Amino acid sequence: RATWAQARQSLNAFGKHGVWKNKELVAKLAAKLSDPPRTMPYQILTTYQNIDAETPRPIVDALHVAMEKACANVPVLPERTLIAVDVSGSMSSASITGERKGSTSKTKAIHVAGLFASAMVRAQPALKVVAFDTRLFEAELEPRDTVMTNAGKLAAIQGGGTDCSLPLLWALQMHQKYDLIVYLSDNESWCGNQAGMADAWAKYRQIHKQTKLVCIDLTPNTTTQVKNQERTWNIGGFSDTVFELVGKIARA
Repeated sequence: RATWAQARQSLNAFGKHGVWKNKELVAKLAAKLSDPPRTMPYQILTTYQNIDAETPRPIVDALHVAMEKACANVPVLPERTLIAVDVSGSMSSASITGERKGSTSKTKAIHVAGLFASAMVRAQPALKVVAFDTRLFEAELEPRDTVMTNAGKLAAIQGGGTDCSLPLLWALQMHQKYDLIVYLSDNESWCGNQAGMADAWAKYRQIHKQTKLVCIDLTPNTTTQVKNQERTWNIGGFSDTVFELVGKIARA
């Protein structure tokens, strides 16, 4: 009788109460989980990250199916969109919900950044994704792979320091015109010029005046790379609402 959300949130409790010993119940739960109501990918990622290792394979597979269906609900972005994913060391250490005794999430900032990029590429294969720390990587994401697989590829890079200017400098060097540029970072960019991203954005906008920049600060604190500039939006934190916000900005 559980709703889809109740089933998703109770998987570890089911395991502790012996539900996984009943193959019929496992099959029913898997069928329910694989047919979600209209939802976004973030809820499913947090569930996937937190399920116990003993969770039966049909349940895990059902979460993959639910993720694929959730990707159909992400907003359509302009074809010329660049998604820049911070893969620096701090992204792999910071919990997306902050550090709180007894309730710190296993989901790190890098997992969420990888999820956003992978979900968007799954829905729109033409979108460009780059990763950066103090180097720039052209992410080789296969649109036909599962979102979890592609997100894992980005999370596995796990770099060191952070230079948020690199994706913009790369776009300038390659003479790439984008209608929308989306950054996913914890904004801890200290390498080189601390105003490097703002300077690079100013140079980019001199050439491409209509481009929009969205900076998603996954662990909002005291640092903001670009502020008080036209056609620039800063979003702090992350939930499934962020997908909708980015879509609204793209359409504005």
